[in-house]
Amino acid sequence: MPKQLTRHDYIRRIGADDETDSEEFFAPGRYFDANCPAALAVGDFVYITGVSVGGVFQVDRAEPKSPGTANAKMPSLGVVLSKASSTDCLVHGGVGIVSSTVLGVILSPESRYFVGFNGRVSSSIPIPDPSGFALVQVVGVALDTSRLLLAPNFHLVRRRG
Repeated sequence: MPKQLTRHDYIRRIGADDETDSEEFFAPGRYFDANCPAALAVGDFVYITGVSVGGVFQVDRAEPKSPGTANAKMPSLGVVLSKASSTDCLVHGGVGIVSSTVLGVILSPESRYFVGFNGRVSSSIPIPDPSGFALVQVVGVALDTSRLLLAPNFHLVRRRG
């Protein structure tokens, strides 16, 4: 059964004046519970690793670079917002606004952001090692220094080293 929509102060619909706006400003289905590795942190971008178990998705850190293999851990579908336990996380998937506090960076307004090599948001396009490749995925655009318009683009570009 899907988790009830949870109010988070750091995610608001575009045009919401402040954090006292009603729940109607939040799109149902954008947030979902997921099982995740203990090493996954708030602000990490994730991909789905397989089928859901008991209605809960299994996710892991997105990795655009996989030297020597054809299996990059992409595309990213969202970002970890919070962790209720070491292996239970809340993911924001789809279009919406995410605070730089969650991402752990100060953003450059109007800049595109990508999934970085460490699974975190990056303003730099991933550049592969000579022996490998990197998948480039735009995940959003900075509205200002503190807000990223999250809009994961599933058109990936494969760059060879």
